Amino acid sequence: MSLPDYRRKGKVQASVGDFDTTTTTGVNTGGVANALTASTTHTRAGGTALTAPVNRFTTVAGAGDAATLPPLSPGQGVVVYNDGASAMAVFPNGASDSIDGGSAGASVVLTNAKRCLYFCVAANTIVSSQLGAASA
Repeated sequence: MSLPDYRRKGKVQASVGDFDTTTTTGVNTGGVANALTASTTHTRAGGTALTAPVNRFTTVAGAGDAATLPPLSPGQGVVVYNDGASAMAVFPNGASDSIDGGSAGASVVLTNAKRCLYFCVAANTIVSSQLGAASA
């Protein structure tokens, strides 16, 4: 599986694979996973596996219900929307991957009613950026 690759200056370039339909204007046409349910296992291995560049969770029944990012290479990113009732845990894919300088393999919290971009900046290094509020 590959995800959008944003390394080309001024252009959006898609990697070959499942998500190779990003337009030259930067519009993602590579897919959206909608109405997802976060896993109740609360673990990296058991989290709901993300399979699209944009993922929207509508069911997060309990705090800590989990999602797991796909494998990310430098320059790739994934957006996650938490439209569920509770905060969710977002895990990196690999046991040696870290998000925002946290412990390897550890999750970060994505509060309900929030959305976030998880972007790989270097091998095993993912940074998050909370996206703005929904339009009024």
